[in-house]
Amino acid sequence: MDSCRMQPDPSFPTWHSLPSARVEVNPHDDPLDSGGERAEVLVMQMSNGTQWNESPASGTQWYAASYYFPVGWGCTQTPGVEDWCACMQFHPDNYGGSLIAMGCADRSRTITGPQQIWFEGSQTWDFSDNGTIMPGKWIDLVFSIDWVTGQTVWYRRTQPETSWTQVLNIVDKAMLPTVSGYFKQGLYRGPTGSIKRTDVLWIGPSARGSSFSAVEAAAFGTSNGNPTTTSASSTPSSSGSASSSSSDSNRLANWLDVL
Repeated sequence: MDSCRMQPDPSFPTWHSLPSARVEVNPHDDPLDSGGERAEVLVMQMSNGTQWNESPASGTQWYAASYYFPVGWGCTQTPGVEDWCACMQFHPDNYGGSLIAMGCADRSRTITGPQQIWFEGSQTWDFSDNGTIMPGKWIDLVFSIDWVTGQTVWYRRTQPETSWTQVLNIVDKAMLPTVSGYFKQGLYRGPTGSIKRTDVLWIGPSARGSSFSAVEAAAFGTSNGNPTTTSASSTPSSSGSASSSSSDSNRLANWLDVL
C-alpha cells in the first residue's frame, strides 16, 4: 500500500488549528488479503513512543478523538455486497477477531440515505442524537471506557459547537479483553462490489488520560467541561450487527497520554 494512504496534512488543520492526518482508501487497498479495504495505523503509542494496550488493570480511561468527513462523503453500506465502514476499532484478545468499532456510513443501508456514526459492539448502539454526520465539519468525541465492567460513555460536539452532549452510555462486555486489547484508528470498509470509489477522511489529534478535562485539553486545546452523565442503557438499536475484520497496515499517529 502506498504511503500516501495515511499521512500528516499540514495544509488541513482541525477547526482548533491543530495538526491532522489525511486517510485515503482506494479500491483493492487490502494489505491483509482479508476481503476488506483499509488504511490504518499499525499501533497506538504513548507520548513517550511506547506501544500501549488496555487490560482490566487499566480501570477507567478517557479518550478524545476527532474526525472530518468531507462534503460528498459517501462511504455507504450497500445491501448485497457485505459493505461496512468504520473509523476506529477496539480489538480485545478474546473476541475472535471481530471488529468493535465506531461505524461511519449510512445506517439505513441505502445509497442516498443520511450518513451517520454509531457504536458497533456485540450489538448496534445508536447515538441518542441520531449520530448524523455533517459533511464539511469536524466531529469531536470524548469517551470513557471502564475496562473492568464494560461501561462506555460518549460525548460529542460538531463544529462550531463549544458545549458537549452525551450521546451514549452503555454496558457492552464484548469489548473487554481477557489479557489485553488494542485500539486503532483509520478508515476500514468492506468490499465495495460494483461501487469503485475512493474515500478520504481526516483525523485530528487523539488523547488518552484519567479525566474528561485532561483529554479534552490535550486533543482540542479547549476546556468546556464534563457535562452530566445519565444512567447506562442496555437496549441496543433494532438494526445492524457486528462486522468482522482484522488489522495491520501503516504506522502514523501517536496518542497523547495525559494525566
